[in-house]
Amino acid sequence: VKGTDLQVATKDNISDWMMLALMHEFYSAGYNVKTVKELPSEVSRGIKISITKFSAEKTTGEELVVKDEAAIGATVEIWKNGKQIKSFSFENKNEGKGLRRSAGLISIMLERTLQDLMKQIVPSVMKELAEEK
Repeated sequence: VKGTDLQVATKDNISDWMMLALMHEFYSAGYNVKTVKELPSEVSRGIKISITKFSAEKTTGEELVVKDEAAIGATVEIWKNGKQIKSFSFENKNEGKGLRRSAGLISIMLERTLQDLMKQIVPSVMKELAEEK
């Protein structure tokens, strides 16, 4: 957290967070999704996601108000029949203001940023995978 000695730690991989969000969207669209460590060389349909940006900052001023900002960027590769056919880059940022003692605002900004990013990613990926499920 900018301007403090606090840090955010997680045992989870942030890419996994995004993949779980994507899996949920694809299940809802009727796809059967399986996660793998590496895409098989002859995968009929595959998605590879890489985080290109992840930031969460809290800026405190002299007043009672704090400003929280969250940004997430990702590159998504679409694979068909063992070949990469498309690559997309996406980024989203959100910010909000709250009372200095409201610790939950940054988590709300991160959640909103991930949701907004999914709204960009899912239609693009669905369009590419639209041929026969």
